[in-house]
Amino acid sequence: MTETSTQSFAKSQALFERASKTVPMATQTFSKSALSFPMGAAPLFVERGDGAQVWDVDGNQYVDFVLGLLPVVLGYRDPEVDNAIRTQLDKGITLSLATELEAELAERLVRLIPCAELSRRHTLFRSSRSRPTTSDTPICGLTLAASSAHIGGHEE
Repeated sequence: MTETSTQSFAKSQALFERASKTVPMATQTFSKSALSFPMGAAPLFVERGDGAQVWDVDGNQYVDFVLGLLPVVLGYRDPEVDNAIRTQLDKGITLSLATELEAELAERLVRLIPCAELSRRHTLFRSSRSRPTTSDTPICGLTLAASSAHIGGHEE
């Protein structure tokens, strides 16, 4: 038996055409580009996410098997994560000097990743504007370069 889809992707298609005029592949991230999805048969833009679910700009609901860039473990809108973000937003983000939170995170990572080391040449944290590579992992505006720092992959 053949099942016919009643889903519409009209808004997604229109937004794709609009964004394509100013953004290469209509997205800032290759993994989210239209090249990864069948045109006209899959959404290209989502509007919101909650838990493991996403809703596209046309109002269709899906289980997010793509898993975005970070919600793999906790899903979208995890209350504990969202509250921590709101708390930090009230204090300011991307501040011009180091914060205690950076030291706490580094200490925790060193404790959890025994091979993580810090030195002047090979840093655990790197500003995302400082020659990021595909092996770097962005965390809250910083880029974790622990594995490549450990093997000497990032010489400044």
